[in-house]
Amino acid sequence: MKAGLTADTLTLSEFNTAMAGRTPPLRVSAEFTAQNGNRFFGTNGAFEFAYLPKQSLVRQAIQSTPQIKVYHGYCAEMCSIARAEQAGVRINSGTITQLRHRIENGVPLGGSIGHNTWIKPCDDCRPVLNIFNIDYKRK
Repeated sequence: MKAGLTADTLTLSEFNTAMAGRTPPLRVSAEFTAQNGNRFFGTNGAFEFAYLPKQSLVRQAIQSTPQIKVYHGYCAEMCSIARAEQAGVRINSGTITQLRHRIENGVPLGGSIGHNTWIKPCDDCRPVLNIFNIDYKRK
């Protein structure tokens, strides 16, 4: 992503597009908005909850929920709420939005589901988001 582009200056769809060409390939971007209005972006594959401190509430929540997918805890949603927690922001009762990422090397990928379209959190993320009462329904 270009220098100077932050959650303060970008929308989620702009962030999603700015991440084109990232390795490993990006599939989902997420934006967590805390109750105080602070915004935190996350992407799939950019986060490993095992590196969070043991006292991290996000880490504890991920470990307390059933693993359904192989990538349990590595989603864009978990990345964005962990960034908020690490910044000292209260994560309870915030909102989260996720968008599909369908651009590689500046070219939209084929298929009927387009870039920057809303996607619901996966079966692994929803229980963690529910623990923190984070709203993830489509707006």
